This record gives sequence, C-alpha cells and structure tokens, in this order.
Amino acid sequence: MNFGIISAIVRKDMVDAIKNKTILFSILMPIGLTFLFSPVFGFGAGDVLQVAVFDPGGSVLVERLAQTEGAEIIRCDSADQVRETVEQEANGGLVLSLQFDQAVAQGDRPSLQVYVNAEKGGGGPAFFRQFVQEQLLELAGQELPADVTLEILNGPPEGEEEHFDVKQYMLVLWLVLALTGVGAFVMPMLLAEEKEKHTLAAILASPASYVDVVAAKAIVGLVYALLMACTLLVLNGGLAGNLPLLFTTILLSSLLLVEIGLLMGGLFENVTQVNTWSTFVMLPLMLPGMIPAFMLSAFPGFVEVVVRLIPTYYTVDALRLALTGQATWANVWLDLAVLGGCSVALFVAIVWSLKRERA
Repeated sequence: MNFGIISAIVRKDMVDAIKNKTILFSILMPIGLTFLFSPVFGFGAGDVLQVAVFDPGGSVLVERLAQTEGAEIIRCDSADQVRETVEQEANGGLVLSLQFDQAVAQGDRPSLQVYVNAEKGGGGPAFFRQFVQEQLLELAGQELPADVTLEILNGPPEGEEEHFDVKQYMLVLWLVLALTGVGAFVMPMLLAEEKEKHTLAAILASPASYVDVVAAKAIVGLVYALLMACTLLVLNGGLAGNLPLLFTTILLSSLLLVEIGLLMGGLFENVTQVNTWSTFVMLPLMLPGMIPAFMLSAFPGFVEVVVRLIPTYYTVDALRLALTGQATWANVWLDLAVLGGCSVALFVAIVWSLKRERA
C-alpha cells in the first residue's frame, strides 16, 4: 500500500466531487431537507432543555444543571408542582430531599425523583437523563449515590406501544439518507466518470495497486459521509445519548455504504448506468430508516425478515438506541458485528471487481 499514491488520489477525488453539480447536490440534499422540515417538526441545535426542580436544600446537582448551556431551570414550590410542570411544558423534572448533598457526602442513598416528559422528543430527554446519571456518579464515585426513581409522563400506558418520537425518527432518516447518498450514489458516480474519461485505466497503469485505489476511494467517501453525519447531528440536536456507540455506528455504516458504492462503480460502465440503476439500490437501503421500529411488527412476518436482511437495518437499530442513551455494547454488538463483517466481505469483492476490470 503506497500512502503517497493514496493521498494523491484522495485529493483529486475530493475536488472532483465538489466540481460535479450532481454529486454536490446529492451531498448537500439532506442538509437542505433538514432546514426545510426543522420548522415543521420543531427540532434543532438551539432547543432549550426545560427542567422543573423542587430543591429545598440548594443542591450542587441543580446548580450544575443551571450552568449547563441550553438548560432552563423552572423553580417549583413542591413536588406536585414539579410533576404538573413536566406534564404541561418541561422536558424533565427533579425532586430532591432537603439534605440531598449532605446525605450523598456521608455515603447514604437519598431519594431522587426524576420525571421525563415523553412528548418532548429530540435529544433533550436523553441528554437530561445522561446528565443526571453523570453528575450523580461524579458526586460519589462509580456507584450511584442515590435511589433514583424515574417516571415517564405523557407516555403510553403500560403494555401499549412505545411513544413515537418524530424528531428522533426524522434524524435517523436524515442520517441514513445522507450515508446512503454518499455511498450508493456519489461513490459509483466518481468511478463511472473515471471510466468514461479513461482516468481509472491510467491510474491502474501507474504504480498504484488495486488496494491503493480502493483505499483512496473509501477515504473520500468516509470523509464526506462523516462530515454530513456530524453536520446533521449538530443541526438536529443529536449530540446526546451514547456518543461513543453513536459515532462507532456511523463510522461502520459509512464504511459499509461506501464499499457498496465502490462495488457498484466497479460493475457500472458509465454515468448513465449509475443514474438509471442507483435508485434501485438506494431505496432498499433507505427502507429500514423509513419504517418506524414500532410499526415493523405490524407487517406480515416475512416483511420483517426481508427488512432484517438489509444491512442498514442494523444501522437504524443501533442509531435509535444510541441517540436515546439506551445503547450499550451488550445490546448493539450484533448490529456492529453485522456492519463490520459486511464491510470486510465487500472490500474483498471490490478488489476482485477492479482486478476483473483491468483484465
């Protein structure tokens, strides 16, 4: 693997992608859709996290929350008022005992009532829950120093379907759309253009190896995919939940979709073929993001089986868990394993495709 050659190919392709209006439109479209639909669904990076608090003892926990950017504290005179405020307007609520900090310092486990408004979507509730957990751990080491009682308000009755968070649904859809667009359209388009202009043949006639070409194309796709994903997360207030798992999922998904695009580019001979057939690849890849999780069980059993055969199903599953803070390595390892395994298999297929092209 020649890193100098890879670097040269990366620089060339980064510029070529920007110069091509069709590719540039495909890259920027998810951002445009975000600006178009954000006013409709009311989410964005500037959302305010409203927290109702009954804190008779003046706890450090509340002071730290008040100092957090984007947080608005609503002081209440009683625990009942906190509950009412959360039901009506606030994202969440805290009810602390009179000597909460002193009890924590002494190693006791004081009670802490936490309310979360299920009707408030986006990253606010996930951030609120994560903040409370982190601050409690910081106050008294790794073991939770308080008996936390979490109560979801305005959510569905027990036994009914989970509340549909339209903001989270749209964010996952934008992410899948962006990653799929870069992978299944931008990548094959770049390769098809090089075939038409005989640039690829010239590159393969140079000291560049098959692996160098594949690695360079993959880097270009990853850069654009990760830039798009980070931009969408910032614009939609998605930097909440389990961030390490969130970005691990995005990285593996980006690599997988970029490799799908490179394999398509190895099979298509010109730009016309890419424009004609890429839609038939992109639509199935975007399908798992279009179907809300709670609706999947409403379809016949074979539909769920088919959807689970689509690699991006595991992207969507891991993203939803990570964005809500419910993801752990234990419950998303299968998603990550499928994405990683498919990426390895596709890399081998791409190298074979380029060898066949040269032969």
